[in-house]
Amino acid sequence: MKKINSLQTIGLSLSLATFIVGCGGGGGGTTTTSPSTYSISGTVPGTVIEAYCEDGSFYTVNSTDNNTNKHPFSLNIPNGLNCKLVMITNETASNPADYIITPIEIEADGQSSTYLTIDKDIQLGNIPLETPGINSGWTPGVRTPLKVTINGKKVHVKKVSYDPMDTDNDGILNVYENDDNDSLPNKYDDDYDNNGIKDVNEVSSDKDHDGINDNYDKDDDNDGKEDSKDNHNDNPGSNDNDNNQSNNNNNSGSTIILPSTFTANTGRLLGSQCAQCHGTNGVSSSGIDSIKGEDNLTHEIYDDDALMNAQANGYTSTEILAIESWLNNAQ
Repeated sequence: MKKINSLQTIGLSLSLATFIVGCGGGGGGTTTTSPSTYSISGTVPGTVIEAYCEDGSFYTVNSTDNNTNKHPFSLNIPNGLNCKLVMITNETASNPADYIITPIEIEADGQSSTYLTIDKDIQLGNIPLETPGINSGWTPGVRTPLKVTINGKKVHVKKVSYDPMDTDNDGILNVYENDDNDSLPNKYDDDYDNNGIKDVNEVSSDKDHDGINDNYDKDDDNDGKEDSKDNHNDNPGSNDNDNNQSNNNNNSGSTIILPSTFTANTGRLLGSQCAQCHGTNGVSSSGIDSIKGEDNLTHEIYDDDALMNAQANGYTSTEILAIESWLNNAQ
């Protein structure tokens, strides 16, 4: 699995966050500016830690192997932004179908949710994740959410009636569902609807299947890079759900020669107005008649009907003849 440390991508604009939780300011007339990010830290048994946030941004970090079953980690996420945590053990397996994927449910002061918001650095303690190194008889796959309780630590949880990142409300993010039951979670499946067509070749407004429309998704391929800083909003790799879409956007290496000169055609320019009713180049695709090849436009434009007569009054005789000439020669 390709691991991407996205801690460099955390300088995001918090104005896009739907739910903002502010930090308290200082006293005595002094204003304290809150940091743009806070850290979530703890220990885990050899793990990838991921955060999926409500604006579509994505953050990930690996824990540090310290030769124990309690590897430390620290993941920064934006201040005041609602995010979901997912942790992956057996993450060194070559096949994503062999990962153990565990969503995290946070309980804080009697409320629990898979969404959390922090406004200070948070220590989760040790997270007892299932892993082959500790648990016998383990099987790969996505687990039900593991509840972690962190009362009184400036953590807020968000309860929602509809969760776009978990549309069936089972605690498992859409990206980690297995819609076609082929053993691969949607995130790692290049044909997650199993219709025989790779997802990259299908029209989609949600490339990473997280429920957030790409127009509002700050990381619509979940490669851990903000799209505005990504290479054509795309990053090839196993974490790239649009499967290197830039390869399908005329990025084949061929040279495109642009014209060095261009001569304007007066008839074509003036006749572009005609296309609204009579079609491109005067070839109609509706019940209105075609005018391509019209050899007596002056007669037609004045005598056809009241609408055309009104149009004719917007042109001089010379301009009408120029339109007629263009229609006679349009390819």
